[in-house]
Amino acid sequence: MLQTLQERRNRTAVDRELARRLHHAVEQAKLNVRGLAFYIHDGSIAVYGSVRTETLREAVLSLVADQPGTRRITDHLQLAAA
Repeated sequence: MLQTLQERRNRTAVDRELARRLHHAVEQAKLNVRGLAFYIHDGSIAVYGSVRTETLREAVLSLVADQPGTRRITDHLQLAAA
């Protein structure tokens, strides 16, 4: 049981680091996107938020895919009404 808890703690730490890297990558890319949320569990990333264009959506998803440790991406991004 102790080993299971330690493994869970390690996965949580890895997921938190991945979330930190994602937020930093979006900030560095200066994508001008607000309200993005990343929910991460064991390397699977669900991306939520609103983007203005399809190009911006692709840029965000590309940044997510480029992060080491990303296993799967679930896109919940929506195009904002003009």
